[in-house]
Amino acid sequence: MLQKLPNINIFDWFELFELAEEVHTIETSITYLLKILNRRDRVFIYPRGYSPNFKFSDYLFFTDWNYLGEIK
Repeated sequence: MLQKLPNINIFDWFELFELAEEVHTIETSITYLLKILNRRDRVFIYPRGYSPNFKFSDYLFFTDWNYLGEIK
């Protein structure tokens, strides 16, 4: 079961994102944080369940990110 950690927010995850060998995420605010951190390598973005082509957001981010997945 998920629990809310006291006094923890999304910005507390910066170091984890910087040190991770790979980052796998769906399209969320995390993608914006990864861009701010200039994280360019081994980033894998998955669709949220609609429009698997990322055309509405891929222009915002780095072209060397891996946009994955197809909706069936």
